[in-house]
Amino acid sequence: MGTKHSPRELSYAAQMSLRYFGSVDAAKVKDISMTSPTCATKYRIVFKSFPTQMRKLSNSEFFSLFIDANLTREQYNKVKRKDLARFSPYKVIQQAEKSCYPEPTANTVDETSTKVKQKALLDHTA
Repeated sequence: MGTKHSPRELSYAAQMSLRYFGSVDAAKVKDISMTSPTCATKYRIVFKSFPTQMRKLSNSEFFSLFIDANLTREQYNKVKRKDLARFSPYKVIQQAEKSCYPEPTANTVDETSTKVKQKALLDHTA
């Protein structure tokens, strides 16, 4: 087959075959890689340089995501089931939420007033 057809013709046939079977993105990459002999090598190098796994979010990032997206506990758990390795359990969000409040000993509540120790409030918001 390689003796009857030029590499360019074989490459074009591969591109059309990819399009026929629904791999349009792969066909576009194939089309771009045909423009220059070094294009395919550059694509391969760049593709290999990307990490295969995304990093896991920190506890505060999970909490921020949860609040920003206005998720319920059930919605978060549905999202988490899609990528168990990346998303932490819901308890992590609860712990992050608790860390957003000043220490319970810093507050004094009675029938007519509420007092918060200024130092505890400043330490918490700093």
